[in-house]
Amino acid sequence: MSLRVAVVASEGVHDQTIVGKILGHLGFTAIEKFSDLPKGFRPCLPKYPHNDSLRPAVPAPEFLRRDDDRWVVTVNAEGVDRLLETVEELMLNLRKDDEGNLQLDAMGIVLDADEADAPSARWSTVVASAAAKGLVFPTPLATLAGNSPRAGGFVVPDNSSAGTLEDLLLDCAAKEYPSLHGAAAAYVAAVDPTWSDLKSRDLKEFKKPAGLKKATVGAMGAILKPCKAIRTTFSDHRWVTPQTLALPRMAAFRDFLAQVVA
Repeated sequence: MSLRVAVVASEGVHDQTIVGKILGHLGFTAIEKFSDLPKGFRPCLPKYPHNDSLRPAVPAPEFLRRDDDRWVVTVNAEGVDRLLETVEELMLNLRKDDEGNLQLDAMGIVLDADEADAPSARWSTVVASAAAKGLVFPTPLATLAGNSPRAGGFVVPDNSSAGTLEDLLLDCAAKEYPSLHGAAAAYVAAVDPTWSDLKSRDLKEFKKPAGLKKATVGAMGAILKPCKAIRTTFSDHRWVTPQTLALPRMAAFRDFLAQVVA
């Protein structure tokens, strides 16, 4: 019997980590060992060098399984510009399953709204680009349509507001870590960009539209996981919990992913 496979593709590794945590609350468990991975998934594993880069960090898919043998592959594209290319590569690799054990039946795309365009406009651009590649996505957000695979998109934070993943994370932080969240926000707010020891290039990321929010999340991560990559605190601490998944914007994100893996 073939394994039903869903794919969730996101712009970055932080999105991918949060997607994985939400899937955990939907009954999925990440596969940690190569020996536990069905043979058909192995062409999806990353190769080194990646895109001619000798950087040690290679974007890797995560494989998750539910007890009913429902599988999910999550991938991050390292930016919106490579999102559809990453999806195409993954679909091609899944088709390399010579034994026909994998059935790709659903696909979800996760984007950040950012600040420049309305979420609907950002998604319409992806839909148009996908159509040129023969991939069909519905125009309405947070819905799945089509067949083999069903497909749809979600634009973080809520399909209608400008923003990024950090907006959701700060919602979660205010719920689970209100004191730490308040202290981190105050610390970031106290930074004066005119300080003489700060050069313009030092504040390039900080001055971006989402810079203050990202800095606040980063400041919390510095306490929860000192000197560790920020994604480790997303994995290990109380960012995604039953309580935070009851928050309106997180609930909408969870409900979209539940559609993808139904």
